[in-house]
Amino acid sequence: MVRSALTAVLLAALAFASGGCAAIGWAVAAFAPPERVRAEYKPPRDKAYLVLVDDVMTPAGFETVQSDLASQLNDRLEQEGIAFRTVDQADVMRLASTTGDFSRLSVSEIGERLGADVVVYVHVNKFDVSRYAGSTTWNGEIESTVRVVDVHEARRLWPDDRPAGFPAEKVLIENVDMEDREPATVLSKMIAERSADNIMKLFVDHRKQR
Repeated sequence: MVRSALTAVLLAALAFASGGCAAIGWAVAAFAPPERVRAEYKPPRDKAYLVLVDDVMTPAGFETVQSDLASQLNDRLEQEGIAFRTVDQADVMRLASTTGDFSRLSVSEIGERLGADVVVYVHVNKFDVSRYAGSTTWNGEIESTVRVVDVHEARRLWPDDRPAGFPAEKVLIENVDMEDREPATVLSKMIAERSADNIMKLFVDHRKQR
């Protein structure tokens, strides 16, 4: 702690010694706390939430990231005090497997059958995990849009002006050396965790990463 403080003092002194407003500006920027970013939307609190992760094409490996992303978001919604309860993904899978017309149900209808007040609907527009031929180096990415739906009123709460949903920050993982027995599954879990972080940044105030 003392060493860090001493380093900061020395760097600041160096900036002043080297002269000029530019140096002073650099010192201020370097030691200022990260910029605070306001949430795009504050979801209703103390509600029962369903996280529904969906896509159109269902690419290979999507089931892993689908389940992990939903579970990660469930945990974060409860940790942030937004949800007092979340619907377990096992219940979603059970409903899907026992309901012949599940694909025809609206988002609010699915939420109602599972006892949710609010649905966070995540539509995955692009998902891919791949490796370079003959190597153990992998790449992965995911792009998604998010919308929040009121179950009881069967209406979109957010975003007002984007029917398809608000875009979450893209996750791109490149050139990761993976020698695990199931590298695609491990990489999918990494993608899900980072994607959950990016989606939650839409809902909570946070510090901008440098």
